[in-house]
Amino acid sequence: MPRLVRRAPLSERMKAYLDPGDFLLWLSEELNDDAYDDWLKAWATPLGIGMNILFILARGASKQGAPRGRDDVFGDFDGKRGSGWFAWLVSAHYTAS
Repeated sequence: MPRLVRRAPLSERMKAYLDPGDFLLWLSEELNDDAYDDWLKAWATPLGIGMNILFILARGASKQGAPRGRDDVFGDFDGKRGSGWFAWLVSAHYTAS
């Protein structure tokens, strides 16, 4: 006679399937893998340079019209309304120090 095995109720199977802990465990294992370290070594510098260039361009493009004769792309944030949330976000580091 075959052995009888009781299946878990549907609600428990659904809870087990949707458990965020399993996803976090998988993510932790993926991030601690050596392949991630190799990828990071290969792409860290190009990504860092690319993001810096992107932020510099976004900051320069998001400023409202400056007075003529003064095109201050790298200057401090003036705090004027309408300068854009992205310019504020990028320059928040420079105004704090």
